[in-house]
Amino acid sequence: MVRNPLGTKAVTAEAAIARLSLQGLTALDPFERLAGPFRRAVPYSAGCWKPVDPGTLLWTGFGIEDGGTGTISGARWRFVENELLERDFSKYHDLVRRRHGITTLHRETHGEPDRSSRYRRIHRLLGFGAELRAVFRTGDTLRGQRRAGPR
Repeated sequence: MVRNPLGTKAVTAEAAIARLSLQGLTALDPFERLAGPFRRAVPYSAGCWKPVDPGTLLWTGFGIEDGGTGTISGARWRFVENELLERDFSKYHDLVRRRHGITTLHRETHGEPDRSSRYRRIHRLLGFGAELRAVFRTGDTLRGQRRAGPR
């Protein structure tokens, strides 16, 4: 029996991710299909999926989930600027190098998210609280990144 600290919903989401990783889908297709199982396992109010080129690790698109409010769409370049130009916690290039490519801003700041410029300059202004970040790999190859603001 497979055990996961998040329960059966997380096992279902993990199985969906594994199945989709074998289908040879392109760009945002797998992320759009994963949103439902992922949201059931880890409820969130808004998120952004970013497929990456495995060779360069550069983003090749954005899959925005914000309930049609435009909140994330309007702020995506602020997130890009933070990721590429500012010092901050849990950057994707750091997560790629970790054995477990998943973390929360709360964990990284030891419960003090105000230590993060991303939290102070973007999350708080948009009314977001917690942040989960994850990278998706097939073996040792990075396929995408996930950012979600849990409910």
